[in-house]
Amino acid sequence: MRTSRIARRMTAAALAAGALAGAGTAAAAVPATITHQGRLFDDRDAPINETIDVVFALYDARDASTPIWSEVHAITFEDGFFSVRLGSITPFQGAIFDGAERYLGITVGDDVELKPRATVASVPYALLAGNVNGDITPTSVTVNTANGSTVVIDASGVSVNGGQVINEDGEWVGSPAGLEGPEGPPGPTGPTGATGPEGPTGPAGPTGATGPEGPTGPQGPAGPRGPEGPVGPAGAVGPIGPEGPVGPMGPQGPIGPIGPVGPQGPIGPIGPIGPIGPEGPIGPTGPQGPMGPAGPEGPIGPEGPRGFTGPVGPTGPQGVVLSLMVSGAGDHVTLPVGAGVDFFGPTGSVEVSSASQSIYATAHRYLGSGTQPANSLSLFMCYQRVRSEPSGPVFEAPKAVGLGMTGGRVPAGTRVPFGVNAVITGLSPGTYNIGMCGQTLSPNWTSNDYGYLSLILVNGG
Repeated sequence: MRTSRIARRMTAAALAAGALAGAGTAAAAVPATITHQGRLFDDRDAPINETIDVVFALYDARDASTPIWSEVHAITFEDGFFSVRLGSITPFQGAIFDGAERYLGITVGDDVELKPRATVASVPYALLAGNVNGDITPTSVTVNTANGSTVVIDASGVSVNGGQVINEDGEWVGSPAGLEGPEGPPGPTGPTGATGPEGPTGPAGPTGATGPEGPTGPQGPAGPRGPEGPVGPAGAVGPIGPEGPVGPMGPQGPIGPIGPVGPQGPIGPIGPIGPIGPEGPIGPTGPQGPMGPAGPEGPIGPEGPRGFTGPVGPTGPQGVVLSLMVSGAGDHVTLPVGAGVDFFGPTGSVEVSSASQSIYATAHRYLGSGTQPANSLSLFMCYQRVRSEPSGPVFEAPKAVGLGMTGGRVPAGTRVPFGVNAVITGLSPGTYNIGMCGQTLSPNWTSNDYGYLSLILVNGG
């Protein structure tokens, strides 16, 4: 088999297939590689079983001629299936996943690059999150303090309420108030110098700056109370003194009438934490939060003991009858709310000639939300019987196959790929439409990108 005739058709799970994973706890280290899987067939639609060099490349445009990253893997295909860890040979740099769209190109052996290139979804961009495990590098930070002032930190220094207090060289240029510490103890008295002749009195020098205020002396005994004078203006709030010990709690007096609300005084110190009260009843379960990032892949466990080889069963008829790849937008740009199960992406038509035939179906579709989060999404693989009648074709209702996916949700303004696959068996001879289907109760699901569908019809299986 010549390498140049191998890559007639490839079915592959897109890089963003990981977006279907559930939320996990964020790890201390972000994984630096991306898993990519798929299946390769030759020009006779037979799966490949040999070792071939495959080039994987990332582009910043769907029709770009020069990749921004690439690496070569020597892949040993088994029945056409393969799995690689991209980035394990040529590490990804931070500028590769900077939030812009990326496209994956695949070149098998001496063949030309496969088309179309696959769109890389947002999950690999999470590789940039490794920055928060080390230094944080913002361009500016704004903090609202407890007293209502605003602190801005940027390349020109630090500003408070619009006035600069630290310049770009790290020097303090703000008010010196509060920067001077308490006066230190006096030093020892030096020796008395020799007394010289008294000279003439010189002119008086300028008055020096007022020195810092000395410490407050001890409070004297209280004198007799004089007549009450008029209430003067409120002075500045002094510093909060140390908290005294908590006295014993006296008996609770009767509740007096509620007086008028006075002006809000300064916030006092936080009192000691009281004893924990009895646990209240469990409240209702809140709505499900947004899906978190996928955690790192755990280590592979040890291989278990190999079981006994069972008897070889009878060999049935095999062989690929039909292989079909379909792409398109489908019928729904905005998913209908509360409708029955319907196709959400492109469909492929398959002619089944025997109930012993099997259909291997895989579908991917980009779905997202508008200005509001979207939830309550159920996805399945469906088949639809098409009967020929004198009045025209009759389309039966789509029927779901397998467990599929239920409860899907995304945050507002997000678009991610979803994928389903199934093996459909036991169909009566006839014509069938196959594709991704589902239904939703959320009004915010949208789709503005093509979907992809792969169908393989085989005898037996």
